[in-house]
Amino acid sequence: MHRLHIYQTGYAASVAVRQLRCRLWRTMMHFRFEVPLEVSVDEAWAGVTDLAVLATCFPGAQLGAPTENGGRGSVTISLGPIRFEYDGDVVFVAKDEGEHKAVIDIAASDKSGGGSVSARIALAVQRPRVAEGPSSVLTLEADVDVSGRAAQFGRGMLEDVAHTLLSNFARRLEAYYRGEQVDNGAASTDSLNALSLIPKKQAAIAVAGVLAVVLVGTLVYRSMASSRARR
Repeated sequence: MHRLHIYQTGYAASVAVRQLRCRLWRTMMHFRFEVPLEVSVDEAWAGVTDLAVLATCFPGAQLGAPTENGGRGSVTISLGPIRFEYDGDVVFVAKDEGEHKAVIDIAASDKSGGGSVSARIALAVQRPRVAEGPSSVLTLEADVDVSGRAAQFGRGMLEDVAHTLLSNFARRLEAYYRGEQVDNGAASTDSLNALSLIPKKQAAIAVAGVLAVVLVGTLVYRSMASSRARR
């Protein structure tokens, strides 16, 4: 009983240390993205300030219960064998109907307790300088702070994944405004596999890193099991 208590205490301590080290990982990024749309400024503004539309067009996203000035949501992304599921709040902290500008705050936590993501997104809808017919440009500028497990993959890889996610979001948003059906099945069935979105070289590095972690974990587990057996 005494040995079991010592083992359980040691295991709990090792878990606490791993969780602490995980929380210490942190990556901060800044993005600016423009999406040309073939709809009027007013029509584009009505869509991008509707959380239901944004959730439908963003890969892997689901909209939950509405809250004051926003709503709860979730997004699921897989990076190889590692699955990230984030739950959090999306809030419009500022909205200027006349200037067609808004600021959105996002705060989400990894369901496994392995980190969090926070972002402040400034969006604006404007008419392009040279335009024929109904057209507009959506500008997204975001400061993103990632901590925990996801941050361990490094800023370069996370930027590649984020850029591709935004590109997919732009294509879905354009399809939405063309009146086409936007299928966000990735949110309801399978999670988005981010390894398919990043360069092959970085994907290979990510897989190698994951395999190394699995190998080390297996060796540590076997070592602990062997030590218990000798006792």
